[in-house]
Amino acid sequence: MANLEVSAAGQASAQGNIVLHSRTKIRDAVATLLKAEVGGAWTLVYQSRIDYPRDVWPYLKVYTDREDVQRISIHSPHAQQRTLSLNVVAMVRVPAGETESVEDKMDAFALTIEGLLTDEAMRGEMNSITSMDLLSSSMDVVLNQDDKISHAELTMNYQIRYQTFEGMPDGFV
Repeated sequence: MANLEVSAAGQASAQGNIVLHSRTKIRDAVATLLKAEVGGAWTLVYQSRIDYPRDVWPYLKVYTDREDVQRISIHSPHAQQRTLSLNVVAMVRVPAGETESVEDKMDAFALTIEGLLTDEAMRGEMNSITSMDLLSSSMDVVLNQDDKISHAELTMNYQIRYQTFEGMPDGFV
Protein backbone atom coordinates (compact mmCIF):
# COMPACT_ATOMS: atom_id res chain seq x y z
CA MET A 1 0.00 0.00 0.00
CA ALA A 2 2.85 2.37 0.81
CA ASN A 3 4.27 1.81 -2.68
CA LEU A 4 0.96 2.83 -4.21
CA GLU A 5 0.91 6.00 -2.15
CA VAL A 6 4.48 6.82 -3.19
CA SER A 7 3.60 6.18 -6.84
CA ALA A 8 0.58 8.45 -6.64
CA ALA A 9 2.64 11.14 -4.93
CA GLY A 10 5.30 10.71 -7.62
CA GLN A 11 2.64 11.53 -10.21
CA ALA A 12 2.03 14.95 -8.66
CA SER A 13 2.25 17.93 -10.97
CA ALA A 14 4.23 21.09 -10.33
CA GLN A 15 1.12 22.59 -8.68
CA GLY A 16 1.06 19.74 -6.16
CA ASN A 17 -2.09 18.11 -7.56
CA ILE A 18 -2.20 14.35 -7.91
CA VAL A 19 -2.86 13.20 -11.47
CA LEU A 20 -6.20 11.39 -11.71
CA HIS A 21 -7.19 8.60 -14.07
CA SER A 22 -9.94 9.58 -16.49
CA ARG A 23 -12.21 7.03 -14.76
CA THR A 24 -11.87 9.00 -11.53
CA LYS A 25 -12.66 12.26 -13.31
CA ILE A 26 -15.77 10.71 -14.88
CA ARG A 27 -16.92 9.20 -11.57
CA ASP A 28 -16.46 12.62 -9.92
CA ALA A 29 -18.53 14.28 -12.67
CA VAL A 30 -21.35 11.75 -12.22
CA ALA A 31 -21.28 12.26 -8.44
CA THR A 32 -21.47 16.04 -8.99
CA LEU A 33 -24.60 15.63 -11.11
CA LEU A 34 -26.18 13.36 -8.50
CA LYS A 35 -25.27 15.60 -5.58
CA ALA A 36 -27.71 18.14 -6.98
CA GLU A 37 -30.35 15.88 -5.45
CA VAL A 38 -28.66 15.34 -2.06
CA GLY A 39 -30.91 16.70 0.64
CA GLY A 40 -33.85 15.89 -1.61
CA ALA A 41 -33.99 12.17 -2.21
CA TRP A 42 -30.64 11.00 -0.77
CA THR A 43 -28.51 11.68 2.25
CA LEU A 44 -25.17 10.96 0.59
CA VAL A 45 -23.49 10.21 -2.75
CA TYR A 46 -20.68 7.78 -1.88
CA GLN A 47 -18.00 6.98 -4.49
CA SER A 48 -17.26 3.36 -3.67
CA ARG A 49 -18.70 -0.10 -4.26
CA ILE A 50 -18.20 -0.84 -0.57
CA ASP A 51 -21.21 0.01 1.58
CA TYR A 52 -21.06 3.23 3.55
CA PRO A 53 -19.82 2.38 7.07
CA ARG A 54 -22.41 4.41 8.99
CA ASP A 55 -26.12 4.19 9.41
CA VAL A 56 -27.02 6.84 6.81
CA TRP A 57 -30.01 6.03 4.63
CA PRO A 58 -30.91 6.36 1.83
CA TYR A 59 -27.67 6.86 -0.06
CA LEU A 60 -26.15 6.34 -3.49
CA LYS A 61 -23.02 4.42 -4.41
CA VAL A 62 -21.19 5.42 -7.60
CA TYR A 63 -18.41 3.15 -8.88
CA THR A 64 -16.81 1.77 -12.01
CA ASP A 65 -16.28 -1.95 -12.45
CA ARG A 66 -15.03 -2.46 -15.99
CA GLU A 67 -13.39 -0.60 -18.81
CA ASP A 68 -12.87 -1.96 -22.32
CA VAL A 69 -10.08 -0.39 -24.35
CA GLN A 70 -9.76 -0.43 -28.14
CA ARG A 71 -6.96 1.07 -30.24
CA ILE A 72 -8.37 3.49 -32.84
CA SER A 73 -5.21 4.91 -34.48
CA ILE A 74 -1.99 3.54 -35.94
CA HIS A 75 0.33 6.38 -34.94
CA SER A 76 2.14 6.52 -31.62
CA PRO A 77 0.92 7.34 -29.08
CA HIS A 78 -2.10 5.28 -30.08
CA ALA A 79 -5.49 6.87 -29.58
CA GLN A 80 -7.85 4.64 -27.64
CA GLN A 81 -11.63 4.39 -27.48
CA ARG A 82 -12.54 3.49 -23.90
CA THR A 83 -15.90 2.13 -22.83
CA LEU A 84 -16.44 2.50 -19.11
CA SER A 85 -19.04 0.59 -17.11
CA LEU A 86 -20.32 2.86 -14.34
CA ASN A 87 -22.83 1.80 -11.71
CA VAL A 88 -25.13 3.95 -9.63
CA VAL A 89 -26.70 2.04 -6.76
CA ALA A 90 -29.52 3.53 -4.67
CA MET A 91 -29.51 2.00 -1.21
CA VAL A 92 -32.75 2.29 0.77
CA ARG A 93 -33.96 0.83 4.06
CA VAL A 94 -37.27 -1.00 4.03
CA PRO A 95 -39.25 -0.14 7.16
CA ALA A 96 -41.39 -2.93 8.60
CA GLY A 97 -44.84 -2.95 7.08
CA GLU A 98 -43.81 -0.86 4.07
CA THR A 99 -42.75 -3.67 1.77
CA GLU A 100 -45.39 -2.88 -0.84
CA SER A 101 -44.18 0.71 -1.23
CA VAL A 102 -40.57 -0.34 -1.94
CA GLU A 103 -41.20 -0.89 -5.65
CA ASP A 104 -42.70 2.58 -6.01
CA LYS A 105 -39.84 4.14 -4.04
CA MET A 106 -37.23 2.41 -6.20
CA ASP A 107 -39.03 3.47 -9.38
CA ALA A 108 -39.04 7.05 -8.07
CA PHE A 109 -35.28 6.83 -7.49
CA ALA A 110 -34.81 5.47 -11.02
CA LEU A 111 -36.86 8.34 -12.43
CA THR A 112 -34.73 10.90 -10.60
CA ILE A 113 -31.40 9.28 -11.53
CA GLU A 114 -32.37 8.91 -15.19
CA GLY A 115 -33.43 12.54 -15.25
CA LEU A 116 -30.10 13.72 -13.83
CA LEU A 117 -27.71 11.41 -15.72
CA THR A 118 -28.45 12.25 -19.32
CA ASP A 119 -25.96 12.31 -22.17
CA GLU A 120 -26.41 16.08 -22.45
CA ALA A 121 -25.96 16.70 -18.70
CA MET A 122 -22.80 14.58 -18.63
CA ARG A 123 -21.32 16.43 -21.58
CA GLY A 124 -22.08 19.65 -19.73
CA GLU A 125 -19.84 18.40 -16.91
CA MET A 126 -17.18 16.91 -19.23
CA ASN A 127 -17.28 17.85 -22.90
CA SER A 128 -14.73 15.12 -23.67
CA ILE A 129 -17.33 12.35 -23.12
CA THR A 130 -18.32 10.77 -26.44
CA SER A 131 -21.53 9.21 -25.11
CA MET A 132 -23.34 8.08 -21.98
CA ASP A 133 -26.06 5.45 -22.17
CA LEU A 134 -28.16 3.64 -19.58
CA LEU A 135 -27.73 -0.08 -20.29
CA SER A 136 -29.67 -1.72 -17.51
CA SER A 137 -31.57 -1.21 -14.31
CA SER A 138 -32.24 -3.86 -11.67
CA MET A 139 -33.83 -3.96 -8.24
CA ASP A 140 -33.01 -6.36 -5.44
CA VAL A 141 -34.12 -6.86 -1.87
CA VAL A 142 -31.33 -7.89 0.51
CA LEU A 143 -32.11 -10.13 3.49
CA ASN A 144 -30.25 -10.14 6.80
CA GLN A 145 -29.15 -13.19 8.83
CA ASP A 146 -32.69 -13.64 10.19
CA ASP A 147 -34.17 -13.77 6.66
CA LYS A 148 -35.81 -10.41 7.26
CA ILE A 149 -35.57 -7.60 4.74
CA SER A 150 -32.44 -5.56 5.41
CA HIS A 151 -32.66 -3.06 2.56
CA ALA A 152 -33.41 -2.66 -1.13
CA GLU A 153 -30.97 -1.77 -3.89
CA LEU A 154 -31.59 -0.22 -7.28
CA THR A 155 -28.60 -0.73 -9.58
CA MET A 156 -28.35 1.30 -12.77
CA ASN A 157 -25.53 0.43 -15.17
CA TYR A 158 -24.29 3.11 -17.55
CA GLN A 159 -21.88 2.83 -20.45
CA ILE A 160 -19.68 5.88 -20.93
CA ARG A 161 -17.40 6.30 -23.94
CA TYR A 162 -14.39 8.57 -24.17
CA GLN A 163 -11.04 8.71 -25.92
CA THR A 164 -7.52 8.96 -24.55
CA PHE A 165 -3.98 8.13 -25.64
CA GLU A 166 -2.09 4.94 -24.83
CA GLY A 167 0.00 5.44 -21.70
CA MET A 168 -1.90 8.62 -20.80
CA PRO A 169 -5.13 7.49 -19.12
CA ASP A 170 -5.29 10.77 -17.20
CA GLY A 171 -6.15 12.85 -20.26
CA PHE A 172 -8.81 13.00 -22.90
CA VAL A 173 -8.48 13.25 -26.68
